[in-house]
Amino acid sequence: MSDPVPSRGSLVLAIAVVAQPVLIAVNTLLHPPVELSGHGLLHGTAESPGTWSAVHLSAAVGALLLVPAAVGLRSLVGGRIQRLATAGVAVSVVAALALAVSFIAEASVLRLAATAPIDDDAAVALADAFVATPEFALIPVGFLAAVVSSLLLGAALLVARSVPRWLVLGHLVGVLTGIVAPPGTPIGPVAGVLLVGTGAVLAVRVRQGTASVEAAAARRDEPQPDPAGGLVR
Repeated sequence: MSDPVPSRGSLVLAIAVVAQPVLIAVNTLLHPPVELSGHGLLHGTAESPGTWSAVHLSAAVGALLLVPAAVGLRSLVGGRIQRLATAGVAVSVVAALALAVSFIAEASVLRLAATAPIDDDAAVALADAFVATPEFALIPVGFLAAVVSSLLLGAALLVARSVPRWLVLGHLVGVLTGIVAPPGTPIGPVAGVLLVGTGAVLAVRVRQGTASVEAAAARRDEPQPDPAGGLVR
């Protein structure tokens, strides 16, 4: 029997699994150290508006890729435990939307405050006003949802034993460390490197695993021989 040939769908999922942590790693490597206040965020933006926009764009796209990446990891889980992985995918949608909206809003408003022809007091007031908005409040909501999604998917993978335990635990450590690390600190890039490494291995597993699942489904759909002769479905 020939080896299963991966489909384009499995390739897309595998790319998402590795591209998502790569974009987050870019964010952690380039994000300037900032104080999480209106004045601190404004100061970080004013130092390099282009870098500020780039890191938030990469974070927003990385956030949106949480969903296809979660679907890819779910493809490695079978049986009843797949329900746990499905819950992880559902929570990843909440994380993706919350983080993407908040990152884009943060980049846009703070870049405007830092570059607009207004005095310093007005710029600080605009930044402080943004910190009090629902969009800024979505950041902890999105991070919490990302943690819950990762834990659900990790638990499903551990129970299913479809990938080595060290790989799942390493990926979870990278996710949790990257979320709790303050922006611009050395901890973030270390977590990013760990996420990229484990994500690359998981992407290979998704590419191979999805192809095997699809091949098994195709075999089930093939006409089966009838004991009396002929073929039956």
